Amino acid sequence: VVVPLCWKDKNGEDWLLIREIATETGSSDDFGRVECECLFARASDRNRLEGLIKSVTEMPWLSENQRYYIFAGEVVNPNVISRLSFEDLDFRVGESKEYIEEETLSFYRADGSEYPKADLWCKVIVKASQSECNTETALEQILAEEQLDCKEVVSVREVVNVTSEHVEVFNPAWQHCWESYHSRVNPSCSVYFPAIELVEELQLSSRPQSYDLFCHEEREATKYFEYSNEQKSGRNQASENETTYFFRQDLLRHYLASNGLIAFWITSFRFRKGEEWKDVFQIQIWDPE
Repeated sequence: VVVPLCWKDKNGEDWLLIREIATETGSSDDFGRVECECLFARASDRNRLEGLIKSVTEMPWLSENQRYYIFAGEVVNPNVISRLSFEDLDFRVGESKEYIEEETLSFYRADGSEYPKADLWCKVIVKASQSECNTETALEQILAEEQLDCKEVVSVREVVNVTSEHVEVFNPAWQHCWESYHSRVNPSCSVYFPAIELVEELQLSSRPQSYDLFCHEEREATKYFEYSNEQKSGRNQASENETTYFFRQDLLRHYLASNGLIAFWITSFRFRKGEEWKDVFQIQIWDPE
């Protein structure tokens, strides 16, 4: 599967993919999802980023997961966008295991069968409340009443310690969502919007009846697309949904160069064919030259 990261429109303008989510559900249980996200990193971290990309076998993750902002009825515009900051993109580089011995209490009936702990502790709480005694006293009373034997059981628990390295990244776009119940005029919806840092430096502004932003030359700086198609036949239902967000290449090239940044994409693919699931990912660094 190849996700086109660059796009040339009919006017010859070059655009760069910032965000894409595409899902497809077949008439059976088949399912596919592609998610592509563009992130910025410091140019000084490029060599380390390239090394991590080559060495890791699991998809990295954002520690803070700063991707969403929920509005309560407001229409999104550049003046209400939250200011972002760099966050850690963690790469799993190794793991170690340790085994910890734990002592737990188990309770047994006279015939040797184990008494459910959940049932026992419920009875302890009720008796402690009714008798106005502490839990230890209540437990002793129930053990005597039920003729239960208490034993300490030693179990071994496996703990996996993950070793990770991180690269600080900047998320150039958020998904802004708002709810419909605050206003009948403004139905619920979501749209991608660039970080306020890009809006300010590139002097972008909004226009009525459009979620796209424009530069001072009155040319579009961003393009937002949504596509949805659902087909239903009896109990079978197939659907396609796609959301894409593009930024003009020349503007991003200028922003990256003036701030000492590089752009790269993390693309994840998830597919299901019958009962079989498959997850793969890829990371690509943009070379604008």
